[in-house]
Amino acid sequence: MEIVRPAAKRNSLRYEERVYRRKWKEKGRRGEEGGERERREEKEEEEKEEEMRKEEGKEGKEEVEQEEEEKEL
Repeated sequence: MEIVRPAAKRNSLRYEERVYRRKWKEKGRRGEEGGERERREEKEEEEKEEEMRKEEGKEGKEEVEQEEEEKEL
């Protein structure tokens, strides 16, 4: 029985190692997906900010044009 124990122990360690590696790989995959999600969210935020800036710029130009027209009158 002493001979069987080390083999059983080795097999259990191998099993645990396989399980650990599998979980680690899955975690890595999820981590990459999470990173991609974060990048996508950052890009969306930047695009929204750019749109806001463009809109503010347009509004600013319109206000300046209206003020010039009022001065002419």
